[in-house]
Amino acid sequence: MANPAPASPARRIIVRNLIVFSMPDTQVERAADRAGMRVLTLFLADRAYTPRGELVSRKMPGSVITDVDAVRARVRQFLDDGSVTTADGTRRSVRARSILVHSDTPGSVTLGKAVRQEVESGGGRVVGAAELLA
Repeated sequence: MANPAPASPARRIIVRNLIVFSMPDTQVERAADRAGMRVLTLFLADRAYTPRGELVSRKMPGSVITDVDAVRARVRQFLDDGSVTTADGTRRSVRARSILVHSDTPGSVTLGKAVRQEVESGGGRVVGAAELLA
C-alpha cells in the first residue's frame, strides 16, 4: 500500500483541535498520540476494573457501580493516590487526567454531582477538557 498523501492544512487544524477521550494504555490512546491528536485519559468512576486495568464486562455482576458512596470512595482514592481497587481487591495505578461517569448508568446525575463534590472538597476544580489539556 502506498503512503497516504500529506495532510492538508485544514485536516491538520481539525486533528490538532480534536480531543480523544480514552482509557489509558490502550490502542486508541497510542493511535491518537501517533496521529498528533490530544488525548485525555479517563478514570471510569462507575465501572469496575480488572487487575489488568481493563473494565469488567457489563455481563458480570458488580461491573457497573451505582452506589453513590462507593463512587465517592473510588474517586477519593483515585484523587489521593491515582489508584483504583480492582474487582479482586488489589490496587492498581490508573494513569488518567479526567473522571468519567457514563450517562446510561442508573443515577448518573447523582453520581456526577458526587464526583464533582469529591473533586472540589479536595481543592480541585472541574474544568472543560480543552482547558485541562491547555
